[in-house]
Amino acid sequence: MTKPNIISATNTVERYFAQLNGRQRRLCYNIRTLILSVAPDIVEHLKWDHPTYSRRRDVFWIQADADRWINFGFFQGAKMMVYDPRGMVEGGGQISRHIQLANTRQIDRPYFKMLIKRALEIDELS
Repeated sequence: MTKPNIISATNTVERYFAQLNGRQRRLCYNIRTLILSVAPDIVEHLKWDHPTYSRRRDVFWIQADADRWINFGFFQGAKMMVYDPRGMVEGGGQISRHIQLANTRQIDRPYFKMLIKRALEIDELS
């Protein structure tokens, strides 16, 4: 009997990144690297056809639907607004919010790490 073909979540996310254009791929890898540097124990998987990062529940997502940018999403983003004095977190949903990124120069690593830490804290308290 042959074993079923099992693909790990990381390989599936890698495939998602591989099909993007070069700029989007660089943006996604930069965000992924930041998330994993702050939370190396976070679970990475595809959900709704986008890379999603979870602990107790879903915390972040990366969405690259448009050719010109990606969205770095926060599932509890409405609660993030008080931690974002620069006003980068945007959106009109009741709960989730995102940061739209068109180039890697927009990624201020210390600032994004702070936002990632706050989102993880919100997840722990929820």
